[in-house]
Amino acid sequence: MLINFTFKNYRSFYDEQTLSLLASHDKVMEENIATVSTDLVPGNIGVLRSITLFGDNESGKTNLLKTLNFMKKMVFLSSSMNTVMFNEPFALLEYSSLLDTHLEVEIIQNGSFYKYGFVINDNKITKEWLFKRTERLTPIFKRNGDELQITSLSRNEASLLSPSKSVLFLSIADKLNLSIKNSILDVKEFFQNLEFICEPKREYLNLYLENEDRIRTANTILKNIDMGFSDLKLIKMGSYIDAELSQDVYNETGDIIKKRKLRLFQDQELLGRGIVHLCCILPVLLKALDTGGTILINDLGSALSVNLAGFLQNFFSDNRINKKGSQMLATSSLSMLMDESLRRDQIYLVSKDNQGKSSLHRLSDRKNVRKSDVYSKKYLKGEYTKQLAASTK
Repeated sequence: MLINFTFKNYRSFYDEQTLSLLASHDKVMEENIATVSTDLVPGNIGVLRSITLFGDNESGKTNLLKTLNFMKKMVFLSSSMNTVMFNEPFALLEYSSLLDTHLEVEIIQNGSFYKYGFVINDNKITKEWLFKRTERLTPIFKRNGDELQITSLSRNEASLLSPSKSVLFLSIADKLNLSIKNSILDVKEFFQNLEFICEPKREYLNLYLENEDRIRTANTILKNIDMGFSDLKLIKMGSYIDAELSQDVYNETGDIIKKRKLRLFQDQELLGRGIVHLCCILPVLLKALDTGGTILINDLGSALSVNLAGFLQNFFSDNRINKKGSQMLATSSLSMLMDESLRRDQIYLVSKDNQGKSSLHRLSDRKNVRKSDVYSKKYLKGEYTKQLAASTK
């Protein structure tokens, strides 16, 4: 479960920003909040099950998701390839490439609270840290330049394990059979269960095969939302995979006379983007519910109706199906989704100034935003945009 994500100097974000999923004190739609022990996060009200980022095209919404996805790539790939070379510091300010790129997450995984992050400068990992909260926040390991400190190891012993400046210690630490191994595996499990959905992918269909309940659930959803398609079945021959859907064919009096069979990818021009998008997203969401994962969905609503996008936006709000703290972070340019069962603290606005710097603003932090407002109406009238412009001067 993601609690906070803090970052700076990556892609269009130059100044430090924090995306927080800690709930505010609003007493509305409390089903959108997951309860979290105050021993793990002192003083918290709860953690949001989903947030949606709104903003103009090119404002930086997608860049935020890509920043978190870059952290995942670093965690799993830095030990086998020079992933640090793909760091993208802010490009529109002179010398920003010589400044620190800072990435940090605060998470709850397997009942423990962790703070993990690292700093990249000049294509080198200059700092890295992992803390765990027991009675207080204590270090698991800290890395500063060439110096590595590890709980329960002497400085000399830890120095023998220090990786190269292109490799995260987290990437290799679980293979060293240290006493901190379980904490390392917890953090890696969080990133393993983080999935960035940018467009429908055929390989997502393989997730239906991992658990037969997923395809049954998907068929129930297709039936309830009534898009005209049913009987989702997988077609797998060797490495080839597709899905088959049924569509009713009627006679002149409106009676169903037969079923037309269509393949999701083979016949996608006949099906339309919406149903292809939905059938590919559903197994990813259902897996997240199984694992307690975090889903990043880019451009929610671009291929779906408002009602269907709103359904996905609120997919994780049901306690009966979301029992493991799964979350969804989405971006959208469709302002009407602001009014689809979202609290003020679930709405983030992303804007870009005249120097090309993106910034992040939570609607619940804005002045004169009432719980009773029609958020999309005020957003389209530019009232929130004016506030953002004034706050950045």
